[in-house]
Amino acid sequence: MLPYHEIQIEDYDEPELQEILKSDRTKWIEYFGWSMAFVPPKILQKDKFFNWLYKELPYMAGVLKFPKNTCYNWHTDSLRGGCINMALGPQGKSHCLFAPDGTGVTHKFVELKYKPGRRYLFNNQIPHTVINFDQDRYVFTIEFLEDKSKLNYQDLLNLIKNQTDA
Repeated sequence: MLPYHEIQIEDYDEPELQEILKSDRTKWIEYFGWSMAFVPPKILQKDKFFNWLYKELPYMAGVLKFPKNTCYNWHTDSLRGGCINMALGPQGKSHCLFAPDGTGVTHKFVELKYKPGRRYLFNNQIPHTVINFDQDRYVFTIEFLEDKSKLNYQDLLNLIKNQTDA
């Protein structure tokens, strides 16, 4: 089983998310080594899937910014069991990697190659990292209010598949 799931619905293209990236008025805060800007709920209310999801499982949304020429240590998230991520704009030379079999000195990995506008369910409890080379990387993310003790990846996957396969 892959440590992520490509959600089988129409791609999401919201111009207001691009405005968050470009605006001098965007307030970026530090968030686990990333810069993050909150996405107002009214932006997501235009989308049928995000509306349905919020009614099922309340969440907060943001845009994450990861500077060029940086990497994020291999880790599992302390609170999140799963999240939904989507690349915003070109990713340049950037890699999102999972290590389903652990993080020993050497190990195999699986790469999530984001397709622009495509939403992915992400298993935050599988060791993962981001390696970013030539340009800033922006990712839209949804973080559920329930933490990993109450909401895990498999439950999220089942819920989303039941809705999107219907």
